[in-house]
Amino acid sequence: MRLDEAAQIDPGKKEVHLGGTGTLPYDYLVIGVGARTNYFGNDQWEAFAPGLKTLDDAALIRQ
Repeated sequence: MRLDEAAQIDPGKKEVHLGGTGTLPYDYLVIGVGARTNYFGNDQWEAFAPGLKTLDDAALIRQ
């Protein structure tokens, strides 16, 4: 897995220009801008059903 900051997207060339480290070609590009876990008005569930937003969250859930 490669983590970097997308500085610019060139849809004509199907490339993502990364923050000073080159370019990344793609066939399909899906952009996620963020999310917030919805507990449907039951915020007390958060202690028992943590959200999955980071690699640390995933490692905690896996444990």
